[in-house]
Amino acid sequence: MAHERRTMRSPLALAAAASALGFAPAFCQSCRGIFRPGPRPGSPLARYAAPPLLDLYTSKGVVSAPMPQLPAGKQSVFEGLPLLQTDAVGDPGLGALLTQFAGRLVSEFQLLDLMSALLILMGLSLGVLDTQRRWISYASDAITWSLYEAMGGPDRVIPGRLVPGTPAEVERATLSWPNMRELLAFLQQARVPDRLRAAAAADAATAQRELRLLAEAVLLACSDALLLDPETPLPAIDGEWECACDYFRNGNVIFVPMRLRGESGSYTADGGRHDILNIQRRREGSLVVADFRWENSAGASGSGKWLVSREGNFIAGNWRQDGVEEGPWSWYGRKKPSLRTPPPPEVARARAREGADQDTRVTDLGPVAIKAGAAAVQAAGSDAGAREAVAQAWDNSAPVQPSGTGGDLAPSAVLRRRWLAAGEDLRAVLGLTLGGLVPENVQRLGFALALALWSISALFFARALALSLGSSADAATWSFFFASYAVILDIALPTRAGLAPPATANAVALRQKRLEQLRLWAENGGLVRRGATPRDELLKAVRRVLEPGGSGEAMRDSEVEELLKVWNPAMKRQVLRTSRLSKGAMITYENVSIVPGKEPRSIW
Repeated sequence: MAHERRTMRSPLALAAAASALGFAPAFCQSCRGIFRPGPRPGSPLARYAAPPLLDLYTSKGVVSAPMPQLPAGKQSVFEGLPLLQTDAVGDPGLGALLTQFAGRLVSEFQLLDLMSALLILMGLSLGVLDTQRRWISYASDAITWSLYEAMGGPDRVIPGRLVPGTPAEVERATLSWPNMRELLAFLQQARVPDRLRAAAAADAATAQRELRLLAEAVLLACSDALLLDPETPLPAIDGEWECACDYFRNGNVIFVPMRLRGESGSYTADGGRHDILNIQRRREGSLVVADFRWENSAGASGSGKWLVSREGNFIAGNWRQDGVEEGPWSWYGRKKPSLRTPPPPEVARARAREGADQDTRVTDLGPVAIKAGAAAVQAAGSDAGAREAVAQAWDNSAPVQPSGTGGDLAPSAVLRRRWLAAGEDLRAVLGLTLGGLVPENVQRLGFALALALWSISALFFARALALSLGSSADAATWSFFFASYAVILDIALPTRAGLAPPATANAVALRQKRLEQLRLWAENGGLVRRGATPRDELLKAVRRVLEPGGSGEAMRDSEVEELLKVWNPAMKRQVLRTSRLSKGAMITYENVSIVPGKEPRSIW
């Protein structure tokens, strides 16, 4: 019966349960609203506000916004739009992009861009690299030479090559001939083959009458390797030789052992033995020349020419092959020393003393070079065409760089570079420069065109910088940094002489007078370009020559030092640090000294 009673009550229990389940969702929703955590402090939403349908993420936080209403028939804001822009409008092309960029350059111009352009113009004109001259000077010279070639008229003289011709460079070349002196000093210490090549170039330069003294100076520097006495018999070249020849097939220099006997000989190359025939020695100017013929085992033949040293132990020459247009190719050699009994000790010491005395006598050929150069300039006359012929003759006589010896970077190419550098001194003193050939009105026009071109470029760079940075103020800031660096570099470089104002006519005349006084005193034995001298002693001696009795305006130490550097560009200042107890550092000048016993005095 109990079981039946529980069964009878079950409909009522089921009805109650059903009622409770019907109100459960509403109850749960209420509980969820009650126990939902409120928004954080500072939130734009109310504590119990409903969540927004759309959140906008801004710089101030998350801001609620209503959901946008879509047009009728659309389910998304992107419906009907192409996924790629090119699908609808196509590729604009480079021309359209450049047109758009040019339009922005003009339409968005501001006054601040003008300031940026002026700063960039200053930086471009001065230059931001370690160059000897300002960039505007290079541009002006290039445009001026082009104008001179087009407007110079039928009587214009076009130089064979352009050389630096600023007033400072012409002044330095006239007073010291630095490149010519370096050429002679190089030849005194050069290898015998280079001396032989230089002597051959000097012989070729003597064909121009005005260059004979300069050629004689070169021969004097090479005299140790030359047979200058016409009464001395020709040196013998018989013996074993170690040669280096250019193998034209692959451009490499190969080792060639050679043996000479009388007018014939043989050599080994490329694994085979070859013959040398008809060796004929003769004099050619200041050199001993040996002409020869060669034949190899493959049936090829050719000719060659050697320059022989005074002792007959070095040769420098070239060779050619019959039927081949290329060449000539280099052929250098050194004779193997023979196994002879060494001389007695006293004879060896005597030879060493003679060699040392000879080296002392020919150490400094600077005065010889300066006098020879001045004589060449005087003999050339005042006609620009005749002067150009003299300078061109010097350039044409430069030693030819043989094939297969490494080109312009080879050690043997140093001689040619120094020879042509000496020709720059000759051209500068002869007036074959922009200032000496081009009329002044053409120079002004060239400078004006260069300045206009630089200004347009600076304005373009200023606008392009402003567009790339997105701000004209930022472009002006970077332009200021650029101009500041250029100004500091221009002041720091000694070759540019800083931003000094142009000198007046009186100042130029006074400087020329002082330089002439210094040159005459030094050439008369007052100064030499070697050794070292304390700074105070040297400056005092120079002042006694340039300012006799303290007359005229007193010269600053920097002015005296500048004149000395014009006379000798190789002069260097050396500062010796002393102890803390001393008054200061000791400063000396290297590569210049006063001749002992030569009291400085005015030459006027």
